Amino acid sequence: MEGLTKQQLVLLALLVSFVTSIATGIVTVSLLERAPKAVTQTINRIVERTVERVVPAENQKASVVTKETVVVRSDDLAVAAIEKNTASIARIKRVEGVGDKRNEVLVGLGIVVSKDGMIAADASVMNRQFDEFGSPIPRSFLAVFAGARIEELKFVGIDDEAGIALFSVMPSEGMKFDVASVEFGDSDALKLGQTVISLGGEKDNAVSTGIVANLARRDAPDKAVTAIYTDREAASIVSGATLVNLSGYVVGISAGSFRVEKNRYVPSNVLKSAITRIKTASQ
Repeated sequence: MEGLTKQQLVLLALLVSFVTSIATGIVTVSLLERAPKAVTQTINRIVERTVERVVPAENQKASVVTKETVVVRSDDLAVAAIEKNTASIARIKRVEGVGDKRNEVLVGLGIVVSKDGMIAADASVMNRQFDEFGSPIPRSFLAVFAGARIEELKFVGIDDEAGIALFSVMPSEGMKFDVASVEFGDSDALKLGQTVISLGGEKDNAVSTGIVANLARRDAPDKAVTAIYTDREAASIVSGATLVNLSGYVVGISAGSFRVEKNRYVPSNVLKSAITRIKTASQ
């Protein structure tokens, strides 16, 4: 050591630091792999993205590409996913009676599934109510969106297999429906342990964050997901709570016979097929 120059000492110090960093990383990864799932699931996941920026040079003829690392936390992803879908969720009210006997009852939640104002909801919102003489009470439906915007709904059809009802918005005269539709994710691509968020709430927005606890699948050959189970109950006691992933894509909805179990959802691929069947039948 005494015979080394200052430059050699600096290089030696850098080498030792580099080797130490690598050793620390290897030990950390090894410990995480051996840690119980309950421990690793509580660790706030961090995703690092490398972003390239093109910065014009002073002479404007050359460009310099700089790279920076952006840290994205799972909390930030969850907030963005919720904000992405809030405006597309409608609270569906059934209007019964007329005049002084008019009554509005919240019967479920729905999601906007197309730009032209189609709304999918749990089929239970169509349950008939009867008067004391056994006659069905006249009814109509309203959709209440964020910002207290209210639109009248027209019933399109129902799919008993999936337990889904489909409505279309009837905008006021001279008005255009401009609420964005949700974006569907591929429910067949879901993985056990994947983080999901349930969006609901009777009056105000409510959320429940959990993981995919189990996936019911069909037999071969397609192995398509037929039901999604989470480790948390839906974030709403009314039907129609929406299940989204951290990218903000809808992967399920609390509807149909699945409503018996509060942590079970109709997969998005099943929902899309049901919507297609209803549209075809109504034409």
